[in-house]
Amino acid sequence: MSTMSTASPTSQTEPVPSITSDPRYRAARRLITSGRSADGAIEMLATLVEEARSKYGEDSIDAAAVYFEYGNSLFRAVEKRKAGEMEIMMDDEPTTTRGPTPEEKSAAAEASEKRAATSQDKSDAQGNDAVVKASMDNAPSAPTKANQKDITDEELALELMENSFAIYDQYYSEAFDEEGNEKADAEVSDTAGGKSLVPWVEEQLPRVLGGIGDVLSSLGRHPDAVDAYTRKARHREDALRDLSDKKDGKDVEEIGMDFLRARRLLCEANILVAEALLRCPRGQDAVLSETGDVLVQADELMDYAQGYYDQARDELQETVYIMGRMAPRTADSVPEEVSREFAMEKENVCFCAQMLGGVGNMLAERDEEEEKIVGPDAKKPRVD
Repeated sequence: MSTMSTASPTSQTEPVPSITSDPRYRAARRLITSGRSADGAIEMLATLVEEARSKYGEDSIDAAAVYFEYGNSLFRAVEKRKAGEMEIMMDDEPTTTRGPTPEEKSAAAEASEKRAATSQDKSDAQGNDAVVKASMDNAPSAPTKANQKDITDEELALELMENSFAIYDQYYSEAFDEEGNEKADAEVSDTAGGKSLVPWVEEQLPRVLGGIGDVLSSLGRHPDAVDAYTRKARHREDALRDLSDKKDGKDVEEIGMDFLRARRLLCEANILVAEALLRCPRGQDAVLSETGDVLVQADELMDYAQGYYDQARDELQETVYIMGRMAPRTADSVPEEVSREFAMEKENVCFCAQMLGGVGNMLAERDEEEEKIVGPDAKKPRVD
């Protein structure tokens, strides 16, 4: 009998916001995951934004859930449109080979995370097609955007995601007392079924920060993207540490898919930090646009990028090792769902390796360029 867990970090038994049970919400998430944000997801989520505000309050957890998905759908639609335009441009040029763009990589990384986190959504929402179609037919154009005609889709997506993060962050902060202990359920402001939403919010915070980082990177605000991705990485590291503490003393085969996924997500977060650092303007300090604070000094950018790359590489090696230990357990006498989930996670790990290779190439190119400028003897040595 397999000991692999089929549950995501936020278990199916954990309470979730009521809005996430809406068939339109689930259908929209499926469309986003499949890269079809423009095929009804935006319209459905625009309607749900207004309904969530009216029913639960504009600062509620339910509203925050829809804010993020609405912003994510807008941004992914923009990225798909950009990718299409790039393909047209490439068709007009001599045949060349190219790797995925940063936008394509970040979108694919987010999609892989969503596939793992929403597998239950895909199965539960089947049979709701009639309801979803009716909502799409009657959905108005995006109400939030209608009141902000001068804002771009990317800017609106960023505003929605930042609003979502602010609500989640405040909820999470208020859920703990001064000693850092979680308050009793009755003391937590937003609940579902009379229970705390803290586990669900813990899962959403890094997702939202990752989305914010993707949008900031697309807008060319790379230092701000570094800040968002760094905070995302800290959440992923905390989640892995908590999971490790819970699994203390157990063999790797007993740990399950949740532990494997947590390691892979931390690896992805570190890769995104390294890549964003490498995209910061050369020869300049990485400065946050809103506060003017120096995040990383110019002469330390490469060292920080190398450090995050090394952390990601070590995490990937450990992830592959754990995956190899778990693989035999998926071969025989295990539920089909478990085998399918393992295959999906294996695909995500392979893509993570591709992302890491891309950042490694960027580092190598920077080293070569630095040698040309200052010479091999003058180049600052880096300790691995």
